[in-house]
Amino acid sequence: MRAPIRYLQKLFYLIRYIIFDILFSMKEHSVTFRCMYILYSSAWIGKWYTKRQLQRAAEKTPNGHSYKKTFHIGEIAITAVAINEDNYSYIVVCESSGDCVLVDVGDTKPVVDSLIEASYTPSAILSTHKHWFVKNGEVIEAGRLRFTAILVPGHTRGHIIYRLHIESGPDCLFTGDFLFVAGIGKMFEGTARRMLRSLLLLDDLPRSTLIFPGHEYSLDNIEFALTLEPSNAALLAMKRLVHDRRAHRLPSFKIAKVSIFPFEG
Repeated sequence: MRAPIRYLQKLFYLIRYIIFDILFSMKEHSVTFRCMYILYSSAWIGKWYTKRQLQRAAEKTPNGHSYKKTFHIGEIAITAVAINEDNYSYIVVCESSGDCVLVDVGDTKPVVDSLIEASYTPSAILSTHKHWFVKNGEVIEAGRLRFTAILVPGHTRGHIIYRLHIESGPDCLFTGDFLFVAGIGKMFEGTARRMLRSLLLLDDLPRSTLIFPGHEYSLDNIEFALTLEPSNAALLAMKRLVHDRRAHRLPSFKIAKVSIFPFEG
């Protein structure tokens, strides 16, 4: 009896994966997508799917989809930790004081392993998709680390990005699924008009601001942007750089946003 039960379980898992594959290939504003998204985001099945997805990604790439990389900006060190199939979590540290903050901990194990390895103890965890305790414009201080929360509805209704203020270098923006290198996130809970209003808020940021996004989508986004602006020299140069970095499994970001952003007015 055990063999048939195992086959039925595998069949059940396969059917559920097919359902979610269909979900993420649908247009965001279709009725079917809306119904399935509600099921995914509010029911136990979404938690189950995410857990299974993390397990499969760990089996496929035990060391992560990208090598761990630390970027140094002034006295700030930002470590990008690869999780899931193409996500990033971030460990933000003030090297002079040891203050530590985490951003978007989508999978605890690789992040905790990195913290133990570096002997850091975080004092705060920031979440971009939805945050139940942070308000728009709120300043979050953890020792010498100072962030400003910016509400940017679009991908989700409560999506927040975090601007890290750095005295001795360019500010950094942790954008989650709102903004990527040369692209934007899908509008799961928002409209195009709302997303555009949120994008216009970026005009208030210095052009030297560095992006730390939630996914490794750079190459696909740049190739799409080149279909709109095939002679854009900045895009062509960035494509070569990103291709080289991804060939070595290195994160492809830490770049200024405006010159390679195809939706910039």
